[in-house]
Amino acid sequence: MKRFLIATLLIFCLMGKGFAQHLSFACKPLDTYGFNMKLSFSFDGENTYLNASMESIDLLYAQEPYILIKTVDEQVIKLTGTVTGSTSESVGVPIGGMIFSETEHTYNAQFPITEQQLALLNEQGIAKIRVGTMPKVHDKKFGKRERFGQKLYKVYLKTKAKYEAF
Repeated sequence: MKRFLIATLLIFCLMGKGFAQHLSFACKPLDTYGFNMKLSFSFDGENTYLNASMESIDLLYAQEPYILIKTVDEQVIKLTGTVTGSTSESVGVPIGGMIFSETEHTYNAQFPITEQQLALLNEQGIAKIRVGTMPKVHDKKFGKRERFGQKLYKVYLKTKAKYEAF
């Protein structure tokens, strides 16, 4: 019976990866200024937008948010966007008879991106992403085996197919 339950859970976990409509990565998660980033896509008629949701304790987007993406072939794509919203969540953690509060912020931004830029990321791959945050700018490096550009392009295609099927 235990083997059946484990096999069933494993199958559902593997199937769930195919339905994901976003892609996530962490940048220095144990650092004071670390963050988690979730990338997804949205469409407005002919325009495509890369939606970036950043969860952090200490960071926020710069006044004019930007993302620089460097391909494996050293080409740089600059995406400049707008902040679309933010939320905060406070949690109290009891430690040794005292309660320490921690507030996690989620900032959302939207960046226009073209299908040609996405195709370039799919073909060449992503070597590094720089996210314009305050008070510190962060770089996230990707290895050649991670194929982050291809994964991002697959999420784009799935989201586009879902949008067009409506």
